[in-house]
Amino acid sequence: MRKTRTRFVSYAALGLLAFASTHPCAVAQAPFTTDVIKVSPAPKQSANDVAPPQSSPWASLAPQLAAPPQPGDDVAVRHIDLRSDGRRAEIVLTLARRTVVSAFVLDNPQRVVIDGDGFQFEGTTENLARGRSLLKAPRFGALTPSTGRLLFDAAGPVRVVSVVGTTRDAVHVTITVAQVPRGQSAESGAPLVWGTAAPPPSPGAPLASSANRAGLPIVLIDPGHGGIDPGAVTDQGVLEKDVVLAVSLRLRALLDARGRVQPILTREGDETVRLDDRVAAARAHKANLFISLHADTYAGQGSTAVRGGSVYVLGAQASNAAARALADKENTADARAGIAGADGPDLAVDSILADLTMRETNALSHTLQGALVQNLRRSILLAREPARAAAFRVLKQAETPAVLIELGYMSNSQDVALLQSPEWQSAVAARIADAVDIFVSQKPGQAAQR
Repeated sequence: MRKTRTRFVSYAALGLLAFASTHPCAVAQAPFTTDVIKVSPAPKQSANDVAPPQSSPWASLAPQLAAPPQPGDDVAVRHIDLRSDGRRAEIVLTLARRTVVSAFVLDNPQRVVIDGDGFQFEGTTENLARGRSLLKAPRFGALTPSTGRLLFDAAGPVRVVSVVGTTRDAVHVTITVAQVPRGQSAESGAPLVWGTAAPPPSPGAPLASSANRAGLPIVLIDPGHGGIDPGAVTDQGVLEKDVVLAVSLRLRALLDARGRVQPILTREGDETVRLDDRVAAARAHKANLFISLHADTYAGQGSTAVRGGSVYVLGAQASNAAARALADKENTADARAGIAGADGPDLAVDSILADLTMRETNALSHTLQGALVQNLRRSILLAREPARAAAFRVLKQAETPAVLIELGYMSNSQDVALLQSPEWQSAVAARIADAVDIFVSQKPGQAAQR
């Protein structure tokens, strides 16, 4: 990867002389194609601090080689180069073309977040720092349909020093990160942005629905995870977000074909959707049912032998320790994905269930749970005691009966093989659709009028 560094002693004299001596054509063209849109102010210096680099005095002469992408345009991230030691790191992105790139830090835990308009990661290669490193290998994926995200876990408190782009022979964006000196606090602050300024997109994918069918009960289908959050991942690279989306799409098609309800998806592609946005979608659409699809994983003793599906409803007391641990993990999915506002208010389940409306809703959730367990037994292996309860955030809904289905265990090779099978996916979708039909027929008044 090509990278040029020039140190200036004087903007007016030494910098110009150094540049002219190495660039004989400087009179005929702009001296630099490097532009620093913003550099963060340095904190109070200490003996252990690393001084931030100086921005180029020729920044205003940088050419605009390409217009920023429009929503929906792809900008391939061709290469990620991480150069790091215990105190400082440089992340160099090689892009197919110019776009808006922003970088900032998140706390608890410490992470460096890089967002890019139109970032697309298929075919991306990596060159990562070896040995002691301030940053760890990145996770990356779609944040919204028009934004991609990279996440680097940090070894301790860090700050983003600068975001610099070069566009001479290719588009390279360098994000410099420094360790925060001992005794100083790491503040996230506003993102540093390179490229044409644009308002940051709001996480949350547009809801995808079938043709509007006035008067039919609305079923909100929620494929878990997505985008930057892959969910459970097998050693072979099978992603939970992909298998649950495949089942969700088959379920929507089947419910559409039967014509008894109007199915709506919280996502129909690889997008990131906040947990609270999933709940808000049910309220906004006045959904009659909410079905969230996931695939569990187990890391305890005998993990590879544990398998089978289960169906959860909201409960103040978890069915067992494993159910409580699963809910805790799923409830922190937003924070792990670096989504702003992920640590917002989360009301206690017992106070929610005390509400009369919620008690009726929860009773209907148990009815739907029973229909699902009965029908799923016809096509898939269920776990022992498959009707379970836990405090899942997406199930905390006051007016919409809601269930969360764990289709199987990503830690079990037999379940993983089934989860990837189109025939198995279709069979599971059919059994879930059967349970929906039973529920709707048992509650015609409530199902049709909300």
